[in-house]
Amino acid sequence: MTPGLNRLFAVIASAGAVWCAGIEPVAAAQQRTTAPAAAEFDITPWRARLTALDASRPDAYLRLGEELSEHPEPPERRKLAEDVLCLAFELGRHQPQHHRTAGSAATALAALAITERDRRWLSAVSEIADPSRATPLWNVGAPPESVDAGSYRVAEFLGLVRSGEGPRAKMMLARSDTRQRLQAMDSLLRRSGVPGGLTGLERELGRWPCLTCGSKRVVRRVGGGPTDLRPCSNCEGKSGSMLSAEDLTAQLRLESWLLQPTQRSWAAQITADGGAPLIDPDPASVCAHYKVDPERYLWRDGAWVSPVSAAPAHTVEPSPTDAGVEQDANEPIPRNPGDPLPVSPSLP
Repeated sequence: MTPGLNRLFAVIASAGAVWCAGIEPVAAAQQRTTAPAAAEFDITPWRARLTALDASRPDAYLRLGEELSEHPEPPERRKLAEDVLCLAFELGRHQPQHHRTAGSAATALAALAITERDRRWLSAVSEIADPSRATPLWNVGAPPESVDAGSYRVAEFLGLVRSGEGPRAKMMLARSDTRQRLQAMDSLLRRSGVPGGLTGLERELGRWPCLTCGSKRVVRRVGGGPTDLRPCSNCEGKSGSMLSAEDLTAQLRLESWLLQPTQRSWAAQITADGGAPLIDPDPASVCAHYKVDPERYLWRDGAWVSPVSAAPAHTVEPSPTDAGVEQDANEPIPRNPGDPLPVSPSLP
C-alpha cells in the first residue's frame, strides 16, 4: 500500500473516531434540553382565600389546610398546608370557643406527617388541645397482628431487593403505605447496610431481573439440550445485590427487628432510633417544630406577615399654609407665644 493511501486511511480513521466520540455528548445534551421541567405549585386558586384569612376565624384556616393536604405534592403545597394548619392550631388553642378547631388541626398535621414518631406526638398534642378526642382507657384495643402488617411488608421488600426480584419488589413499593414507611425509616436503612436508603433500594431493584437470564441464574448452552445449562454470563449466576458480610449482617438484624413483636428490647430500640429522646407533647412547640412564626398569620403578597406589617403606613399630610413655602436658612424660626426668648451667646 502506498504512503498516500496510508495517510488517507489514517485521516478517515481519525475523523470517524472524533465523530463517534461526539455522539454521546450530543445525545446527552439533547436529553438535557428536552427533559421536562419540574411542575411548579400554582397558588392562584388559593390566593383569594389566603388573603381573606382572619385570626378570629381559625376554622377557615383549618378548612383551607385540609383541602391543601388532600394532595400534598409538590413540596411547596405540602409546606403551605403545614403552615395553614399550624396557624389554625395556634389561633384555635388561644380561643376557648375554638379548642375543637385546634384539635382537628393537630390531627390533620398528624395525618400529613411522614414519620411515625411525629404522628404519635401530634396525636397526643391533639388530645391535649381537645380532651374530647382522648380515647377512653376501656376502649383501647390490642394492636393488630397479621402477616400484612407494615413491618412485615418492609422486611419482605428488603428480601426481594436483595435476591434480585425486581418486578415483585416494584409492586410492593407501589403501595403508598409501604413507601411511606420506608421513607420514615430512611435514616435507619442507611445505618443498617442499605447504602443510599430508599433511593439506593430503588436504584438496586431497577437493575433486576437480569436481561440475559431473567434472574434464573442459568442459560442454555448454544446447540445444547434443555438440560445443558451454564451460568449466566451477565450476572454470573448471582442475581441480586452484591453485599459485604457487614452489610448483609446489618440488613438481617434490621429484618429481625422488624419482625419482632411489640415488646422490643432497649438495645433494639436504641439501634433503631439512635437513642433519640421522646418529644414532649407541648402545644406551644408545634409552630416551632414546623418553623412557623405564629405572629405572622396574615397572607399578603405571597408571604405571611404580622398585623403590624400588614397595616398601611400613616403619612402626615403637609398643611396648606406650609405648601410651597421654603424656609430661608438665615430667617429666624418662628416661635410660639409661650416660648422663652432665645439667649444670645456672650461675646468675648
